Amino acid sequence: PMSTSALWLIAYFWPLVALLVFAVAPRLFQRVRQNGARLQRRANVVVSAQRRSTQSGAFAANTLTLQVRSKNGAGAVVTLDGRMSGAALLQRAQACLGQNLKGLKLPGGNIFAIDRTLLAQGLVGGEVLETVGDEQQTPPAAIPQTAREEISQFKFSLHFNEANPCMSRFHLTIDIGHAPQAIAEASMETVRVQFQEDSISLTIRGPTKDFMLHRRLSQSTHNKGVLPVGFPICPTRCNLVVLDGKQVELVLRPFPEDWLPTGTRICIHGLKQDASNKLNGRAGTVIGYEESTKQAPERYIVQLDGAASDVKKLKRCNVEHLQLPHSADIAAGGTPESLGKAEGTGLSCPDARDDGPAWSRARRQSGVEAERLRLLEQLH
Repeated sequence: PMSTSALWLIAYFWPLVALLVFAVAPRLFQRVRQNGARLQRRANVVVSAQRRSTQSGAFAANTLTLQVRSKNGAGAVVTLDGRMSGAALLQRAQACLGQNLKGLKLPGGNIFAIDRTLLAQGLVGGEVLETVGDEQQTPPAAIPQTAREEISQFKFSLHFNEANPCMSRFHLTIDIGHAPQAIAEASMETVRVQFQEDSISLTIRGPTKDFMLHRRLSQSTHNKGVLPVGFPICPTRCNLVVLDGKQVELVLRPFPEDWLPTGTRICIHGLKQDASNKLNGRAGTVIGYEESTKQAPERYIVQLDGAASDVKKLKRCNVEHLQLPHSADIAAGGTPESLGKAEGTGLSCPDARDDGPAWSRARRQSGVEAERLRLLEQLH
């Protein structure tokens, strides 16, 4: 049996033990929740990167390689997305051949429609299209070469938002103290910038000299010619700020979670207001992205199927990436119910259609480069 002194010790110390437990336990639980939230954000970034890789593969699956021949015997090989309109192919053919074209003829003799997609007109790749009404263009006048000077001095800063990594920013600033001659010529009309996922290029045009800055981007290291941005940048979200004659600033931003690039097919769902819920189930294409402000969150600009003027701005939670059904996939074992639904959901989009011919799985998995090289050899 427990002695009386031991009982007195337990009775004396147990309130102190209980007080210690109640004081420490909430902090431990809070630390566990913070670690769990941090791990979840990192997992979301990895999933978003995998999803972007999957979407890029889906775009490559619809690439077509076509031959265009003119009446004078000239020819060109054009490679582009089969979901683009015929106007894009006609414009590309005119640029390659250096001729004004009224139109193109399909292999069967029918006139090529510029307002329909390439897939919808039965093109599957490898066809030869004849030109209609080709006229030789006047060669452009020679452009005099302009002297160039590298911009070597600038400053940069990283603003990382740990609570919401998507709102992080990287600023690169050039002011009159870094490059006085370049900044003196800087305005929205003279400054041009090109954002890519792995590099940035800036050009300031002057009357006798162009000032240029090109840097590769890195998520960690800072070597010569490399900027330590700290995250993969989203070119669509990057922007240029110019104060005429005073300062040029580049603002780089990362990919948002579950990023939908321009051209992604989506399905609308989850709208609850009476004026908007009729859009649920409609399909469309992402054509832009609008940054968040203090008054409104970020939104995707979506062109709905049916009319070019039917454009809506929607939150990310109200759009889902759409997997279009293909007859080749159905023949290979898929069902229309599983193929014609928004990715990651059980939502079906009755308005989603693919009027073009379906590609077999073997053609989707085969490379386009080998086909392009074979057609080039035949052309020459």
